[in-house]
Amino acid sequence: MQWNGSSFFSSAGVFYNVARLFEQLHRLLSVPVSAFELQYVLHARRAIPPIDAFGFARSPTYNAGYYNPAVKYDPWSLPQRDANGLTLWPNASFGAARVDPRDSTLYGSDFYTGYNTVYDLAYRQVNGEAFQFLSGMTIPSGTRYRSNGRTCNSNSSNGLPSSSNNWTNLGSDVTVRADCTVQIAYVPATFYLPADQAAPAGYLTSDANRPVIRDACGPGCNMRRYQILPENYGANTAQLADAQKNFANWFQYHRNRILSMVGSSSHAMFGVENMRVGYFTINNRQDVTMYDVATQRPDLFGQIYRLKPNGGTPNRQAVAFLGEQFRRTDAGAP
Repeated sequence: MQWNGSSFFSSAGVFYNVARLFEQLHRLLSVPVSAFELQYVLHARRAIPPIDAFGFARSPTYNAGYYNPAVKYDPWSLPQRDANGLTLWPNASFGAARVDPRDSTLYGSDFYTGYNTVYDLAYRQVNGEAFQFLSGMTIPSGTRYRSNGRTCNSNSSNGLPSSSNNWTNLGSDVTVRADCTVQIAYVPATFYLPADQAAPAGYLTSDANRPVIRDACGPGCNMRRYQILPENYGANTAQLADAQKNFANWFQYHRNRILSMVGSSSHAMFGVENMRVGYFTINNRQDVTMYDVATQRPDLFGQIYRLKPNGGTPNRQAVAFLGEQFRRTDAGAP
């Protein structure tokens, strides 16, 4: 995906220059979490702006890793059923969802920032969290923002005016004249679906609750904006609660590739019996330790839970290393 100065799309629903995927924004990050989120998506320092024009970025139709209301998102699996009969980590809180569910006192200091950064998914206005704008984009009227000086400008009279470090609402559209970052208030629990797609269960179907956003997926490609808020569910309080829990679990347990990998690995291994399993990462490769899941399941899951980003994606070398593991003849060999 590449920004061509006026759009990410060459035509309705067709990305411009797909061969240079993530050329400038690198990844469709949905939330900015400063240096912490950078660990999870290599090279991506900032998120794409949370404005209607870029609704595609917060749509499972165009961003497969984003929240999909048709999918049920469960927390990670426990190694085994606990004393209370539970098999999953706790459900996330919609009003206080963690950026990372791993308590740093249990899993290490690498997770301190993520565990202690919480989001109210109904509304987010935080000093210092900025979104990336590129030259040629438009910041729409009504955007709530904060800045300490004129920015996104090519001279002293254009671009985004200073708000003197106060949060304020933009009075008119602003054309971005130079690449910049902007602190913006927004509703994290927002997603977009194709305009002709049915609304999720319990969601009110009027245009006021799910407005049509023109050209949100390219010229002539319209989407509808959905926000998981009480006013959009009316009397359908049970469906609202279900949607809030589902979005919170996606955010806390599945929002990026590392979190999804931990979740999928834990779910895949839950209930597996009579097997020895080894586990290594594609970076920092070390001889695997084999675990007998009948007796060493917590040790295996402890390794899975501690997965964290570390370098690029050397898959060829990792596959070669995997093969070498089966050549081992020592006592701990596979």
